[in-house]
Amino acid sequence: MTISHSVDAHQLMSEKNKITAYIIVTLVVSFIYQGIMAFVIEDTYSDKFTNLVLILMYFPGLIALAFMFFFKEGFKTIGWGIKRPLFLLYSLAIPLVITILWFFGLEVLGLGYQTIFYFQNNQVVFLGKEFSTITFIPYFLTGFVLGSIQAGIFALGEEIGWRGYLQNKMIKEFGLIPGIIYLGLVWGYWHLPIILMGFNFPEYPILGGFILMPIMTIGFSSIFAWLTLRAESIWPAVLGHGAINTLLDTFVKEIDSEQKIWIYLSLTGLWLMAFFLAIPLLKRAEKKIDK
Repeated sequence: MTISHSVDAHQLMSEKNKITAYIIVTLVVSFIYQGIMAFVIEDTYSDKFTNLVLILMYFPGLIALAFMFFFKEGFKTIGWGIKRPLFLLYSLAIPLVITILWFFGLEVLGLGYQTIFYFQNNQVVFLGKEFSTITFIPYFLTGFVLGSIQAGIFALGEEIGWRGYLQNKMIKEFGLIPGIIYLGLVWGYWHLPIILMGFNFPEYPILGGFILMPIMTIGFSSIFAWLTLRAESIWPAVLGHGAINTLLDTFVKEIDSEQKIWIYLSLTGLWLMAFFLAIPLLKRAEKKIDK
């Protein structure tokens, strides 16, 4: 008598193969979509282009949820709960501090000149509006928090994929720091087609797409990894992602420079420094990963 054992195909796939399959599917589907965008959009500053990018941001998360459903992994590992609310504050504070350091560093070094705010007659002029010194800070912080939450609605689509699904798999398979670096590279090159179209680094699309964005996303990934591992939640990364998008959308376009390259190089350099500074914090947080 012969006894046959039925094994589902998805049970035979190793974690490394799941990672590879997810990355390939996400990049191929996203690149096809971005290729279509290149044919239908002429101006990367248009509302139509922005709306299509916002849709694109949901691709990593939707594909991750499909993978989790197919491989019967369950959705709890995404990290839906909010166990340590303090890390939501960190997710806002860290991008803000890094951006402010970069912002004023450009002025001090003479590499760029901002037109976002200045002092006039004991008042602060911010984006064309006048405020007293006392009212400016709460106004700015309120707008920053609300903007980060709004941008986080769309960042959630990416973070379900990058942090919720892929991060722990990459760390378990390749190790803590290599896993975060690989994830940062995947995330960075996921942007490649739209950057080559002139998004993010319009003056230097090739340098931006192939070098600067991947370096920056490695820095972003290190901070987001620390936040998610310590908080055991996806939400700090979602809010932090929204904060970064809000700050860069507001600040970069308002800085004038005779050599725009210094704006991008200095910002990339700061986030690369953030990666190295995050390494000891990450090693302490590594125990939060289920082995």
